[in-house]
Amino acid sequence: MNSLDISLKSLIKFNEDLICFNSFDEITNHLSFTLKDLFSIEKFSIAIKNKIIFTNLDEEKANNIICLKINKYDDLIINYISEKNYDNDLNKIFNILSQTLYAKFLEQKLEETIIKDTLTGLYNRNYVYEYLRTILPLVNREGKKLAFLKIGIDHFKAVVDEFDYEIGDEVIKELSYILKNSIRESDL
Repeated sequence: MNSLDISLKSLIKFNEDLICFNSFDEITNHLSFTLKDLFSIEKFSIAIKNKIIFTNLDEEKANNIICLKINKYDDLIINYISEKNYDNDLNKIFNILSQTLYAKFLEQKLEETIIKDTLTGLYNRNYVYEYLRTILPLVNREGKKLAFLKIGIDHFKAVVDEFDYEIGDEVIKELSYILKNSIRESDL
């Protein structure tokens, strides 16, 4: 199939397929396969709100760029490497897919917000409850041990009272940075 064979009907079907995927990784895997199949494009990136949400470009610089308006405030930016310019075809494809990509991006952000603290990026109480719900039966069944670390900041209220909440936030961010860099990925 070449780029001239792309019909509106096939694009709508492709979009419907993307809607059914549960994760953004599944979407980008399917999209990667399709771009490679249709256009021989293997290296590309997708950005929304100036945040790269997918890339396999490594250190390479893209030689083509497409920018589509998603809504009043946000753009969908696709960078890709290709000897040929497929901007017209890719504009057609991503005009149809842009709302699905944006909706999945927002779903992912919402899920992150539910389980991660917005200030520190660390997992919050909701994540711990969900994690415990799934891990405790396994721990009990296999007779394993489970440990938690609860950390408090001595005299933190005094810091906030003497300075302000912005300084308090910086203290919390710095502590979270130290914690993130002091534990193994497997410790979570």
